[in-house]
Amino acid sequence: MPRFVTMQRKHPAAHPIRTATPVGHAPGFSAGRRRSRLALTSFSGPLHAFLRAGLGALALLTLPFVLQAQVPSGFSAGQAASPEEAQVLEVVDRLFDGMRARDGAMVKSVLHPQAQMALAVPDGADPDTPPVQPARNFADAVGEGGEPWDEPYFDPVVKIDGNLAHVWTFFHLYRGDTFSHCGYNSFQLLRTERGWEITFIAYTQRTEDCRRP
Repeated sequence: MPRFVTMQRKHPAAHPIRTATPVGHAPGFSAGRRRSRLALTSFSGPLHAFLRAGLGALALLTLPFVLQAQVPSGFSAGQAASPEEAQVLEVVDRLFDGMRARDGAMVKSVLHPQAQMALAVPDGADPDTPPVQPARNFADAVGEGGEPWDEPYFDPVVKIDGNLAHVWTFFHLYRGDTFSHCGYNSFQLLRTERGWEITFIAYTQRTEDCRRP
């Protein structure tokens, strides 16, 4: 989950960039193509320099697209093990949909009126950071607009007993296309006359060891 105070963080080395397969070893690479490539390298003089410069410029133009962060696809209610678990995860999905759309009303729609939100403050953090706040404060921050807060989550563990449910899940948070941090979310939900509602959200936050477990 994002904190209420925007902090600048460096992108962790959690998302290695995949390199393309060398052209000479690509599936379906024919001898004819190999000959064409060899013919290109056989040019010399000004033409050879021009071709090399052109290919180098193309590489520089495409490099930013290769380096751009890609938000991974997370879990969703449609992958739940049972219809009962799917109903619980649909509430979590709607919360994250609201964050992505910066729609505070959508976030509030899944929160109990007295819902609370807590950050397990890491060691060395600002001691003035309030560990527990009303969740509506977070919904108001979402509704202020701006770049999407995209929070894919992974491998949720859902526990249900009657009208009580709990979801434990690992997450990544992206501000727009920029990776911010990772951690674990703990959602507690109650089933009321309005359906499942989130009553408490607790989460951790870190910028290291952010690979999916």
